[in-house]
Order: sequence, then structure tokens, then C-alpha cells
Amino acid sequence: MEQTGQKMGFNDIENVGSEPAQSTFNQIKSTVADKLYLAATNLHQTAERGDQHSDLSNLGHRAAGWLENSASYVSEIEPERVRRDLENQVRKNP
Repeated sequence: MEQTGQKMGFNDIENVGSEPAQSTFNQIKSTVADKLYLAATNLHQTAERGDQHSDLSNLGHRAAGWLENSASYVSEIEPERVRRDLENQVRKNP
């Protein structure tokens, strides 16, 4: 993402509260969540076509569930939460 010709950095996430930046953030968030939901749906459908009791089918459904959880996370996320989550991950795994 760019803001007035400059690339946004990690610390610039605090400035995402402005109206144009918030709108862009929400558009990106919505697009990513939609794509994740679509991938989960396709994975569920593919897993259904196979042997429903096979390990591969079960793994497909489990992976689709992870994608759905990721889509929910992305659709509900706020910029400040992204920052906190990233900071916590870096602290836990330097």
C-alpha cells in the first residue's frame, strides 16, 4: 500500500484511522476474506467428491475449516489488533 507516494511501513498502521486509508484497509480486508471463504468452499467440495471416510478427505475438510477460521479473523480484524498480534508473535518467536 502506498500513501502519498511513500510506502507504508509497520509503524504507519496507526495512521490507518483516516477515512481514505480506512476505506482501503476495509476493501483489502473484504477481498482477502472473500477469497479465503471461496477457497474453503472449494476445498470442502473437493473433499466431498472423494471417499468421505478417507484420511485425505478428512484432512481436506480440516484445512477448509482452517481457511474459514482465517477468513473470519481477517474479516473482523482491526488495524490496531494486527499491530498487537504481530508484536506479540515477534516477542514470542524472536
